[in-house]
Amino acid sequence: MNATTINSASMTPKPIITDLEWRPPSMTDPIVQAKLPNDRLMLYADADSHSGDDWQGYVPDIPGAANPTGGSTLVAYWDGGPAEYTLTLRSYWVLVPGSYMQLEPGESFQKTYRSTHGITESDLQTISAELGLDIEGFQAKMSASFSHEITTSSEQQEETMHHVDPPAEGFTRVWMLWQLVDEIVALDKDGNIISNPTRRGDVNWSAHAPSGAYLSYHNLHQHFPSDFIVSASKDFPH
Repeated sequence: MNATTINSASMTPKPIITDLEWRPPSMTDPIVQAKLPNDRLMLYADADSHSGDDWQGYVPDIPGAANPTGGSTLVAYWDGGPAEYTLTLRSYWVLVPGSYMQLEPGESFQKTYRSTHGITESDLQTISAELGLDIEGFQAKMSASFSHEITTSSEQQEETMHHVDPPAEGFTRVWMLWQLVDEIVALDKDGNIISNPTRRGDVNWSAHAPSGAYLSYHNLHQHFPSDFIVSASKDFPH
């Protein structure tokens, strides 16, 4: 694995609160953490004239490339060559719903917020298989690739109580919560997520003779909501 690290999580800026008329976005623009220029996704292949689990599975998206799991391989596409992309690791902030507040002198605030972090077991299995790894290998790869620890545990919900004190006389306090979200995306040279049409190709099945198959990526944009939730506030004079 050769990761090109761009910057750290501390450089994933939260929006700047400018005045009392400012309203926070639902999410910030993603910041690139690292790029994996030598890594490829696996395609999901489904035989076009056969059925059954042994006629389906993940194959490398480069014709002739060995399957890291020892399974089936792609012989050739019927239309052109492999997709051009760079696997990219990014981070962004999402506004915790209902957390934006303005408090006047004498007003305090206390509320319990529920957040979800981690990913579902099925998503974890899918993205691991799509990278040709088992779950433990995927978790190790992400820890080594991101410039901060990311949440790859099973999806969990958590409730946290937040208390906000009133501002001083003559001021209004703006307050909100932000949750850090990490993601893996397959980006083209212009920074856009690549398209994912169902293509056709010949697959050399490990348990059968080669045959035609439908080919597609299962997930080009995987999110990892973290358990890192921070508040942001600023006081403005009346």
